Amino acid sequence: MAKERKEIEDILLQQRPDRRLLPHVPDPTNRRKVLDRRKLAASNTEELLSYMNREDVGVRYLVDYEVTVTLDKSFRLQRSLKGQASDVSATGMGLMVAPEMANAITSSGNLQLSFTIAPGTLPEGLEMKVNLAAKCVRTMALKDGRVLCGLEFEENLLEYANRKRGRYILPTSAMLLFVICGIVILMRADSVVYFKFNKTLYMYSIMAATFLLSRYFFGAMYKPEPVDAHFTPSVTIIVPCFNEETWIDRTILGCMDQYYPPDKLSVIVVDDCSSDRSVEVIKSTVEKIIADQGESARERIRYLLQPVNKGKRDAMAWGAKEAKTDLVVFVDSDSFLNPYAILNLVQPFKDNEVGGVSGRTDVANTYTNALTKMQSVRYYIAFRIMKACESYFDTVTCLSGPLSCYRRTWSLNIAMAG
Repeated sequence: MAKERKEIEDILLQQRPDRRLLPHVPDPTNRRKVLDRRKLAASNTEELLSYMNREDVGVRYLVDYEVTVTLDKSFRLQRSLKGQASDVSATGMGLMVAPEMANAITSSGNLQLSFTIAPGTLPEGLEMKVNLAAKCVRTMALKDGRVLCGLEFEENLLEYANRKRGRYILPTSAMLLFVICGIVILMRADSVVYFKFNKTLYMYSIMAATFLLSRYFFGAMYKPEPVDAHFTPSVTIIVPCFNEETWIDRTILGCMDQYYPPDKLSVIVVDDCSSDRSVEVIKSTVEKIIADQGESARERIRYLLQPVNKGKRDAMAWGAKEAKTDLVVFVDSDSFLNPYAILNLVQPFKDNEVGGVSGRTDVANTYTNALTKMQSVRYYIAFRIMKACESYFDTVTCLSGPLSCYRRTWSLNIAMAG
């Protein structure tokens, strides 16, 4: 009898839920300021945008780490205590401890924390052993008798990682790249030596090697488009969906929860006659958003249902025809947008010659298994090297399905032609 296949469970970042459904949406009435979890006021636009590419600074992730707490040397009681971290951000953590341990932690001035960040629990690049100073800023009694201590790190985790790894990562990476390039050149040396015997074959070999190596060179020269907070053209996000009941709720919420003027952003979900519960989940999510945001949200989000399955391309075309905005954004039904994705994505359209822009896409479940790790490397090379190189010459060959943006008139012409 064959063994039953074990179901693969995706390892995904688990953010601590916010009390608001769409915490990043600016309030047009200015009755409520949009705050991130680092307490940066949205009214201070320049300060907020300076952290826009480091948005993970304020997000708290649900974890289950064992943490060793070393008390201040002047504290004469037991100096090393054990606790369990319940959530971690780049600036601090929530630590669950016994009541007597909480008293020692609050009485001790300086604390030294030791813990290991497991892969897949915090943003990629932060998996490491941490030995960091901290201080207790608040405590809260829990129902199970334990006490939750809010600890603030003396140094931001991102800065800590850069300082800890910066000493060797850049030199090591440069050395490895130099060695790899040297190996490629040596492998192609035979093409020069034996060139006269088969000019066509060896010319192709030399050109292919030169092309690949040049991608890395020009990719390194790419500079992201500066963000102008006042440039916010109207945008419609189109989400074609087929049998995606598991993720479509999170996708829709990510599309709506954007740091972007709400009167200039709308979402259209096009279901391509799904055979699972996708339509039920879409309707439930839309109603949940309207109940939370008010009836005005009904004009910002709607869904279209294909009577028969016609394929993703037809669903995208229908959404483009229904859109009335300056730009249209296509998002896959299993893609999760960063709250600042749209604000970043529209910036190149200040140039009237730009017709389409591709967003940067990363793999969400990198640490699930070996295959997803390989896929993550593939995406990294595709977006941060290949597409970065092509963007340097303003000639990106493919705008990827997970996140791409077009001028509506251009996309409409394409849709009508298709």
